[in-house]
Amino acid sequence: MSSNTDTRPPEPSTPASRQPLDPNIPNTFSHLPLHWIVLNNNIEVAEQLLRQKDLDPNRRDEQGKTPLAIAAQKGFLEITEHLLSREDLKPNLRDLDGRTPLIWAAGWSGSEEIVRLLLAREDVDYNTCDRDGQAAITWATRHRHYNIVEILLGMEGIKPDMEDWYGLTPLEWACRVRSEEVVRMLLERNDVNLHLRRDTGVGPLTWATEYGYDDDEITRMLRRAGAAGGVGRLMGVRHQRKIWDLDFGWV
Repeated sequence: MSSNTDTRPPEPSTPASRQPLDPNIPNTFSHLPLHWIVLNNNIEVAEQLLRQKDLDPNRRDEQGKTPLAIAAQKGFLEITEHLLSREDLKPNLRDLDGRTPLIWAAGWSGSEEIVRLLLAREDVDYNTCDRDGQAAITWATRHRHYNIVEILLGMEGIKPDMEDWYGLTPLEWACRVRSEEVVRMLLERNDVNLHLRRDTGVGPLTWATEYGYDDDEITRMLRRAGAAGGVGRLMGVRHQRKIWDLDFGWV
């Protein structure tokens, strides 16, 4: 006796791990798949995901960071190249701290290759400052990435004398972190102020001698260049609060 009932076993369901990945659905931490892939430097998967036309490569995580910012901070060159190949990528987006991918590359990873890739684009503003008024050149100086400072100083329109929220210019930061190379490069320019500012009474030589460095190479270079200033604690209500943060390493 025949039966029309299909007795074949049912097709196995597709496991969740094999379901098509929606590249624009974040997890509970606002991380998109691309964020995690970049964070783990998974080049092969990143390359595949970036081929999807419905992917938004500019989405931000809970800190406001884009995948490009993460790659720049970590120094992941190949993934950075893949991200920059997207025509809809916006490479100058700022995170919640106001930092751009260039600032992360210049100040954290110190990757010359990534910095050069970003600077080669017309839609990257190398004078963009974060919430503390610090641009890429300031962060590169603070972290003693003198090769990157040299690259940035070669850019037309660079502003090497911007004062940040703490009242410091890149030259003053170079004096504070004892970076002879950066001090030397900045002193070769004619658009960097060597003298005391009227509003604060502070200048590069003040910072150079702040912690007892009265006769090292940095102070000698500044004096030869004609910098004004004296030895002693920095004064002024505006500076005392900020120096407290600096002395205790909170910035």
